[in-house]
Amino acid sequence: MARAQRKLSVWDAGEETAGQGFARDHLMMALAARDGVALARLWRRSEEGLSLGRFHRRRPGDARLARRLSGGRVVAVGPGIQCLNLVFPSVDWLEAASAGLRPLQPSQVLNRALRPLLSLLRACGADVIYPGRDLVTLGGCPLAHAAFTVAPDGVCLVEAQLGVEVSLSRTPALLAEYDPQGVAGVDTGSLANAVALSASLRRSPRRGAWGELLSGHFGAEFDCSVRVAGAELDHSAGAAGVEFDHSAGAAGVEALAASSPAPSTPSDPAGREQAPGRPAHNRGDAPVVGTAGVFRPCPEAFSSFQESLGPLPPGRVLSAAPGMLGLIECSADLREGRIHDLRVSGDFIAPFHTIEALRQGCEGLLYDMPTVRRVLARVMIGRRNFVLGAPDLDGLIASMA
Repeated sequence: MARAQRKLSVWDAGEETAGQGFARDHLMMALAARDGVALARLWRRSEEGLSLGRFHRRRPGDARLARRLSGGRVVAVGPGIQCLNLVFPSVDWLEAASAGLRPLQPSQVLNRALRPLLSLLRACGADVIYPGRDLVTLGGCPLAHAAFTVAPDGVCLVEAQLGVEVSLSRTPALLAEYDPQGVAGVDTGSLANAVALSASLRRSPRRGAWGELLSGHFGAEFDCSVRVAGAELDHSAGAAGVEFDHSAGAAGVEALAASSPAPSTPSDPAGREQAPGRPAHNRGDAPVVGTAGVFRPCPEAFSSFQESLGPLPPGRVLSAAPGMLGLIECSADLREGRIHDLRVSGDFIAPFHTIEALRQGCEGLLYDMPTVRRVLARVMIGRRNFVLGAPDLDGLIASMA
C-alpha cells in the first residue's frame, strides 16, 4: 500500500522578536500535531543578542538574553545570522524511506533534519560537513549550530543558527558583555573559531531567498511536497495571546488544567495507535511551557519561560564538568542527606519533560550513587526520554558538594 504524500510548508517570517518566535514555535507545533504536516520557518533578529538553550541559567530582566525551546549551546543571533526552525509531527517523519516504521534514535535526528540545509549549502559551493553532535562545519570550523527537542506528544522542534554575513564567533564577546557574572555557566570559548558563509562564497544567497532556495532541497531530502506559506501563517501567529484549538490531537488548556484524560485510543503523530487508556499527553511529564497546544503563548507565558531558570541561589550544592557539547552543572538543596529541587543546567540536548521527570524522581530521596542511578535508569526508559551530551549525568549528580 502506497504511503500518503507527506507535506511541508515553508514560512519566511523575516525579522522577529524573541516573543514573536515563542508564539510562532507553538503555532507550528500545534499545526504539526493537529494536521500531521511539517513546517519550516526562516527568521532573523534585527538586533544582536544571544539565544540561550532551554537549560541555561539566565540573568533576569535582560531581553538580549532570550531562551529558546530546544537545548544546546548559547549562540549569537542578530543581523547577518540566518535562523531556521523546523517542526515535524514526530522524529520518525524524518525517516523518508520508512516513516513511522523504523524509529530514529535521538542521536540521528539532527543528521536527518539538517540534510536539506547541507544540500543547499553544497549547491552554493560551500564544502560543509555535519560531523555529528550539534555543529555544521566549514573547513573544520563551526558554521552553524543546531539543537532539538521533542514534546510529550511526539512533536519535534529543530532550531538552527547559520552564520551568513556574520559568524557565530560573536558568541564569546556577547557573553562577556551581556553575562559578565557568568550566570549561564557555559564554556565562554565555545564557537570562538566559527566562520561566516560569505567569507567562503563569492555570492551567498540573498536575504529573503532562503525559503525559496530551500524548498527544492526539502522536497528532495524529505521526500515530501513543499509549499511556500506566507501571510496566512503570519496572520495566525501575529497576536501573542492567540489560543490554539488543539482538541483534535492533543490536550488543550482546559483539559490540562482539569486533569482530563485524552481520548482512550489516540494515535501518536507517527500514526501508530497507542494502547487503550494511554493519554496522548502524559500530564506528569508535561511542562507548564514548552509543549505544543497546552497553554496560551501570551506575553506572561513568554516572560515566565524566560525566567524559569535563573542565577544559582545561595546555599545549594553544585557540581560542574565538561560534557560533549560544553559545560554541564547540577545543583540541589541537600537537607538531612536528602535531595531537594534538583536542577540540571548547561550545554546539553533533552526534552524538558525528561529533566523534569528526573527532578521529580529525585525529590526527597537519599543522596547516594545507587539511588541516583536507579532514578536515572527509570526515567530513561520512559517514552521519548533522552539526554544527549551528558554521558556521565549520574556521576555528576552524585558528586554535588
